[in-house]
Amino acid sequence: MSGIRPPTQRLSRRCWEICTAPRTVPPYAAPARATDLPGLPPAYIDVGSAGTFRDEDVAYANAIGRPGGEAELHAWPGAFDGFDSFAPAAALTRDARDARHARWAFRIRARRRRRFALASPTPRNPRGRRRVRGWRRRP
Repeated sequence: MSGIRPPTQRLSRRCWEICTAPRTVPPYAAPARATDLPGLPPAYIDVGSAGTFRDEDVAYANAIGRPGGEAELHAWPGAFDGFDSFAPAAALTRDARDARHARWAFRIRARRRRRFALASPTPRNPRGRRRVRGWRRRP
């Protein structure tokens, strides 16, 4: 990722000031400030070790985990905020995307499939075959 200039802390702070100008910040704009986090779906959080908001991302992952939520936090060494957009062909970006899309998303989808398959009691169709809830055979 040499030759690519990451956003400076000054630029990141200025963007944050513009985003939160004169109004109160809703939890969707700054999730780390939210106080009520139970019931959230599983979260995947990517952060670069050189990222401006690294500490906020780590605090958010911890806050999700406190009430029993599920958060997977990945801290990528030497990366900065938005590193995967600045250098899409870099090895670090490929590793991050693989972790996010291939491995984490696969685990979440597999867990949902197991949950539907193990749902009981399952209704029976008129022919007496068991049906899994949430799944239909195409005509």
